[in-house]
Amino acid sequence: MRIGFLTAVLNDRPLTEVLDLAREAGYDAVEIAAWPWSRHISPREAAEGKGEEIVAQVEERGLFISALTCHVNHLHPDPSEREALNEHFRWVVRAAGAMGVPVVTAVSGAPLPDVEEGENWKMFKEIMGEHLKEAADLGVKIAVETFPPFMVHNIPTIERMFDELPQENLGLNFDPSHFVWQGIDYLEAVRGFGDKIFHSHAKDTEVLSHILRLEGVMGRGWWRFRIPGFGQVDWRALLSAYREAGYDYVISFEHEDPLFGPEEGVRRAAGFLAELVRG
Repeated sequence: MRIGFLTAVLNDRPLTEVLDLAREAGYDAVEIAAWPWSRHISPREAAEGKGEEIVAQVEERGLFISALTCHVNHLHPDPSEREALNEHFRWVVRAAGAMGVPVVTAVSGAPLPDVEEGENWKMFKEIMGEHLKEAADLGVKIAVETFPPFMVHNIPTIERMFDELPQENLGLNFDPSHFVWQGIDYLEAVRGFGDKIFHSHAKDTEVLSHILRLEGVMGRGWWRFRIPGFGQVDWRALLSAYREAGYDYVISFEHEDPLFGPEEGVRRAAGFLAELVRG
């Protein structure tokens, strides 16, 4: 198992500078942010030939690209915006295929509030089904990250996603932090879907009990994302669960901790994950 990080937190820096930091901090891989606003990659340009330059820059530093990440609302309520976002995602998939990147991470999209559940699932199945077909033709897997308000956010909705879309190249980008604040057993989720985990995020969740006992679970401010080791996730138990499930790819740090700056968080997480994975 190897360690990496999502480049989104350093979007204000050019990719070459981010890659230098990744090498210096001791990472093995980078997960390149490919949202429409990303400075680090233009998916269309990458798909049409410029991706080779990015791959070369990564490999020159002894790194590899674990995934391209593009979390857009595939079910956006505005039809024209929905099409634009899905067109962008198509180029991300094509870029991954052209660059030899095995995984694109995604989210399911937020259900339309004025549409019944079955119709939302029908729309999701149609849109994601098209992405999966093109991805399969290119040798790319799509890994969905699960959390509210998106349709796929807990164990029952994960099960339904796989029932609706049984394609072999559909799996999960497993992020334990979202399971913690929902009160879901993340270890049980690994045991249940281990063979469908294609990529994983290293992000923690801290529960602020002094606020929770006043606000309750429907209140605000009782949890926050942290860098690994500063929250409730039992990382050694999670690593063991990954190993038992046969997951042996990348644990990729996603930085959303309000108490650490971007570079500080990236460096601290590298040390924690290296000790966890390499001993």
